[in-house]
Parts: sequence; structure tokens; C-alpha cells
Amino acid sequence: MEIDIPELTINTGITCLVGENGSGKTTLMRLLLNLIKPNSGYITIDGIDNNKSEAWKSITASYLGEDSLIPFLSPSEYINLIEDLFHVKYSELPDAVSGVRQFMDDALLAKAENIGRLSTGEKKRLGIVTALLKQPKYLMLDEPFSNLDISHCAALSEILIKYKERNTLVISSHNLDLVADLSDVFLVLDKGRIVYNCCRHDFSTTNSLKEALKEKISSSRN
Repeated sequence: MEIDIPELTINTGITCLVGENGSGKTTLMRLLLNLIKPNSGYITIDGIDNNKSEAWKSITASYLGEDSLIPFLSPSEYINLIEDLFHVKYSELPDAVSGVRQFMDDALLAKAENIGRLSTGEKKRLGIVTALLKQPKYLMLDEPFSNLDISHCAALSEILIKYKERNTLVISSHNLDLVADLSDVFLVLDKGRIVYNCCRHDFSTTNSLKEALKEKISSSRN
């Protein structure tokens, strides 16, 4: 998938990438994280060229999928590893990421089985929590609500609403019902291009926002 975005600035708050499968959402996140390199142009995070310096990594975290987890560790072992790597404590998370322990829940943390044996939803919760454990200024989450039950979706929404107040988040989602009130800016992607860019506050109601996004996504199929 080629990404063709001449210029884009992502500000504090939540920017939500929406579009059909294969529209370029995950590829764009991978470019932002320097997991793949652009053929031309450049990407800066906090003014740092992500291809020329690794300084941006200390203020950035992500969860793009279970491939980033270590399958032979238990959840608690993985949490301990992240604590040691970033000199943070899961038990001492501040108010900025309040709700994380409830989102994870003690039952998941106490599981003795390896991460590779967890359900997809459990892996997702663990991955999101460990990304937040770093307390990053820039956070990227690919389809964070998929495979979560209703209660965990609600808990995650509350966490992200509070966390976005001082930080910059990029998320992707197919579920407009969940992200319409949560996100501040919406980018509709199609074939690696941004075909629609809007703010939640441009619309008088949540329904009108969702209808506009659905229309743009639908028209991109043609």
C-alpha cells in the first residue's frame, strides 16, 4: 500500500483514521513509527525527524497488534519487563492514565498461562495497557476497540478521553459509534490518500458527523 499525503499535521487530542480495509490506515501508522520508510518526504514527531534520530521513541508508544507482544511470557512477566525497560511502575500509574488497572483487571494480570494462549481481546488489553504504562506524549493504537466486550470498550473510551487532554493520539477504528464522540479529528483514507478531513466540532450532532463519514467512506468504494 502506497501512502500519498503531501502534508499533514496532527495536533493534541485524538485523530481517528477511518476507511475500508486496505485504505492505508495501518500503513500510515507504520510510517509514523518508522517501521517502514517513505520513498520520499519526511515525518517529524515533536520536531524530530523519525528517520534521522531515535529521540522521539522516548515520548512515543503504540499498539498495532499482538505481534508486538512476547508470546512465551505471562501477562505479569510482560508487565514487569516493560516496567524495567522504561523505569515505571504499573502499581503507581498517575491520574493521567487512571482506569488502566480496572481495564486490565486483576484476573488477567494474575493468569499464569503464556500470552500466546490468551484470547485476542485479552492480548489487546495487555498491549494497550503496556503502551500507556510508558505514559507517552504520542500514542498510536490500531483498532483499539475490536475484540473487546462492551464494558471494556466503555472503560477504554474513558481512559482515552482523559489521556487526550495533554497528549496526541492517533487511532484507527471501523466502529464510528464508538469514536464519533471520542475523537477530535477524522481522516478518511482511500488507497493511501486522505479523501476527507474534518473536526467533530464542525457538526451540530454526532449523527450528522457519522452520516458524513459514512458517505465519504461509501463514495470511496466507487
